[in-house]
Amino acid sequence: MKLKLEPYLCYLAGLQSRSHGERNSIGVFTKSEALEQKFVGIALKDLKISPNHVLVEDNNGVHHVYFYHSRLGARLREISEKCNILFKMPTAQTRSYIAGIFDASGRISGKNLYVGGLSAAETIMLQSLGIQTSGDRIRSVGRLIDFVRGFSATVEGMGVSY
Repeated sequence: MKLKLEPYLCYLAGLQSRSHGERNSIGVFTKSEALEQKFVGIALKDLKISPNHVLVEDNNGVHHVYFYHSRLGARLREISEKCNILFKMPTAQTRSYIAGIFDASGRISGKNLYVGGLSAAETIMLQSLGIQTSGDRIRSVGRLIDFVRGFSATVEGMGVSY
């Protein structure tokens, strides 16, 4: 299975960079219906995963939506490990990867935006794209929102604007 660096793969790599699930499972924990629909859409339409293989578990309103695919899991980990090398320019792939990170672990609190657990490579990548950070806090809120608009289920689902 030869995979080009398509935007949907970059989005999944961003989501998976925050995953603490099984090594061969690809999925997301979410309360967001928009994120769940986007993830399932990628699985079914882009990756051609059988609907019977996309699993959904409900744990007190938090859905764990996932499927198993060891080769794809390895590819997504490889993309995440090389993020500061692969994503230097504001391309659809870069925007998708950052949108995946934001959808998996981003949160908005008042006028502040936070993305949990940024690695050193991710911080360097964001700063090279003009998105300033301070720990988990994104200092360039409007820049990040504009950067992932059209790629992030969270931004689209909330109608966020800055």
